[in-house]
Amino acid sequence: MTKTVAVIGAGIVGVSTAIWLQRDGHEVVLIDKAGPGEGASHGNGGVLASCSVVPVPGPGLWTKAPKMLMDPNQPLFMKWGYLPRLLPWLRRYMAQANAEAARKRAQAATPIIGDSLNDHQALATGTGAEKWIVPADYVFVYNDRAAYEGDAFGFSLRREAGFEWEELEGEAFKAYDPAFGPQLSFAARFPGHGRIADPGRYVKDLAAHAEAQGARILKAEVTDVVRENGRVTGVRAGGRNHRLRRRRADRRCLVQAAGREAGHRRPARERTRLSPRALRRLGHATLAGDDRERQVRRDADGGPAAARGHRRAGRARRAALACALRAAGAQHPRGDSRHHLGEESRMDGPPPLGRRFPAPHRRGPGREGRLPGFRPRSCRFDGRPQDRAHPFAADRGARAQHRSCAIRPFAFSMRHEQRKTFAYKHSGRQKMTTKQILMAGAALATMAGAAQAETWDMPMAYAATNFHSEVGAEFATCVTEGTGGELEIVTHPSGSLFGGAEIKRAVMTGQANIGERLLSAHQNENPLYGVDSIPFLVSSFDQHEKLWGIAEPYVSDALAEDNLHYLYSVPWPPQGLYMNKPISSVADLEGVKFRSYSTATARMAELTGMLPVQVEAAELSQALATGVAESFISSGATGYDRKVWEHLSNFYEVDAWLPRNAVFVNADAWDGLSDEAKSVMEDCATTAAETGLERSKEYTQFTLDGLKENGMTVERAGDELMSELKEIGETMTSEWLETAGEAGTAIVEEYRGE
Repeated sequence: MTKTVAVIGAGIVGVSTAIWLQRDGHEVVLIDKAGPGEGASHGNGGVLASCSVVPVPGPGLWTKAPKMLMDPNQPLFMKWGYLPRLLPWLRRYMAQANAEAARKRAQAATPIIGDSLNDHQALATGTGAEKWIVPADYVFVYNDRAAYEGDAFGFSLRREAGFEWEELEGEAFKAYDPAFGPQLSFAARFPGHGRIADPGRYVKDLAAHAEAQGARILKAEVTDVVRENGRVTGVRAGGRNHRLRRRRADRRCLVQAAGREAGHRRPARERTRLSPRALRRLGHATLAGDDRERQVRRDADGGPAAARGHRRAGRARRAALACALRAAGAQHPRGDSRHHLGEESRMDGPPPLGRRFPAPHRRGPGREGRLPGFRPRSCRFDGRPQDRAHPFAADRGARAQHRSCAIRPFAFSMRHEQRKTFAYKHSGRQKMTTKQILMAGAALATMAGAAQAETWDMPMAYAATNFHSEVGAEFATCVTEGTGGELEIVTHPSGSLFGGAEIKRAVMTGQANIGERLLSAHQNENPLYGVDSIPFLVSSFDQHEKLWGIAEPYVSDALAEDNLHYLYSVPWPPQGLYMNKPISSVADLEGVKFRSYSTATARMAELTGMLPVQVEAAELSQALATGVAESFISSGATGYDRKVWEHLSNFYEVDAWLPRNAVFVNADAWDGLSDEAKSVMEDCATTAAETGLERSKEYTQFTLDGLKENGMTVERAGDELMSELKEIGETMTSEWLETAGEAGTAIVEEYRGE
C-alpha cells in the first residue's frame, strides 16, 4: 500500500530514510529547519568504521579510568564539581564494564554498523553522491606489540563479529604509511572500510536525488502534528499547516529523524517527548531517529520499518488453501506472470463459503472459466512462510533473511470439470469428488517433500560476466539439475552477498554453505594458501598445473583445518602490471599507490618502493577513479572486466604468477548431504575445474586484445624491469619457504625436481 510519509529532519538519517521510502514506492515530504545536510550531518567525521563495535565500558575500565584522568595526554576529562550529579549515571555506566555486557553490546552493534561501506554504496548508487564515498583501510596504531596485546579483549570481540585484520610491525608498518613517527611501531589494519570525503555535500547530493525523484523538501520548523478525526493528516511547519496528500487506499504517516538539537519543537500536547506509545495514540505509523527514542529500523530489503504496513491476518491460511487449489488442477493463465483482473473480480482471499462465483466465470463444458484467487510465490505444505533471501539483498549487500509467503492476485484458469469441484453451494459445503480429494492429498504430499529441498547461497567476489563467475554459475546449475532439485545452489556474484574478504569466513562459520574465493588473499592465515602466488616460480599454464597437482592435497588439508571442504579451483591468466604511465625499471615504481589484495602483493609493493593499498576487486574501479590506487598487478581479465582503460594507460606482461579461485563448502554442511548429493557435487566440480582451465586459457588473449582495442598500450616488460622483478621474486620465494615450513619446502622441491 502506498503511503505519503513526512520525514522530519534532513540529515543523513532523514535523507537516507526518504530515499529508501521512495525506492519502496512511497511519496515523501522531507522537512528540516535549516535544509538538508546543515545540522550534525554537515560537520561529522564521515568515517565508515564498521569494526568499531567494541563498547567503551569493558573489562579493565575500572583500573584504566583513574590513570587516564591524571594523564593530560589521555582523552578523558572531568569537571570535578559536576561529579555529585554524575554519580548516579556513572554507577550504572561502570556496572557495564565487564566482559559479558561488552560482548552483548558488540553483538548488538555488529548488524547495525558492521557493513557500513556496502550500506552507503547501496544507498548512493545512481544518486550522484557515490563520488563522496572513498574505500579505505581502518587502522589501529600502537607504540608496540605489547600495547596492541593489551587490547586483546576488544580484538577478540571483533574476531567473533567476523572481522579480519592484518598486523603491521616495524618496517612493514613504516612501508605502509611513513607518516607515523618512530615511537609508533605497530598497527592493526582492517580492510573494507571507508570514509565520506565531504559529509555535508554527500547529504545534499542525496537530498537532491530524492527531490528529483519526486520528494518535496520543506525548509521550515515543525511545531505540531495536524490531526483530523484522530488521524494524522499533516504537520504544522513554518507557521502554517502542510497537508499530506492522500489518494484512495493510501495511508499517511510520520517519521521523525531530527536530532535533539535540530530545532524542531515538540507538539504542545506532548510536552515531554513523542514516545512510540504517544505516537500510536495520535495516529502516527511509527517514530524514528531521535537519540532519546527508537531509531529507524531497516528490514531485510533495506526499507525503513516506518514504511511497512502490518500483514493481513490469515495470510498463511489463504496461502495454504491457494497452494492446494493450484496443486489440484488450477492453472495460471500466463505462467508465473501477474494477471490483473478488474476491481469487481478481485478477491481478498478464497471466496467465502455460501457464495457462488459470478456468472461470467461459470461457463459450459469445454470452455475456460476463471476462479479469482491468490498464488503464493513460495509456500510450505502447511502454508506457513518460508525463510528465503530477499530479492533486493544483492543490491545492498544485505545478508538478512525475511519471512515471506508473498501472495499475488491472479485468476485460476479452470476447465468445467475442475470448476465443479470448487463451486461453493449456498449450504456452505464444498462439493468434492473422490478423485479431487486424492489429487489434493497427493499435492499436499508433494509439497511436503518439496519443503525438504535445500537452497545454498554461493557468494562470489567477481562480476557475473567474469569467466570465474560464469563457471561457478554452470557448476551451480549442474548440481541443482543433478540432484533433481534436492540441492539448489544460487550464485551471488560481484560481492553482492558478502564482500571478497568476507567470503571465506562466512562459509567457515556457516553464514553461507558454499563460496568462491581467491585463496592467496588468505596467505596471512596459512602460507600454503599463497603457494600459487610465489612470484616467477611459474609463468605459464603448464607450469602452474604441474605445481598445483603437487600442492592441491596440502591446500585441501589446510582448508579442512578451517572447517572447509575443498571442491575445485580454477587459475587466473598470468598476472601483469597495470600502470598509469610508461615504466622501464623498478625505480619508476617509487611512490606509486599500488592496489594490494594479499600478503604477496603487499610485500611486492614494499620491495619495489610502491605504497600498498588494500582494495577488493569489487571496489577496484572506484579506487582507480578516486586516486586511491594508481597501479595494480592482475590478469588481463580483471582489467577487461573493470574497464580500467578509463583510468590507466599501460599493461606490462610480466607473467608473475597464476593465482587460483577455489570453491569450498562448509564442512558441517557437506557432512549433512546425502551420499548421492555429494557424488553429484564432486562430478560437477571435476567438470567445472576442466571447463574453467580451458576458459582461462581462451580468455587470456581475448582480454589482452580487448585492452588494446580500448586504447591501452599492451606490451612485454623490458629486460631491465623483468630482471629486477625476478630478483624480487627470488627474495619472496625464500621468505615464503621460511614461513611455509616442511610442507612448503616439499612442494617446491618436488616441483623443481630437487
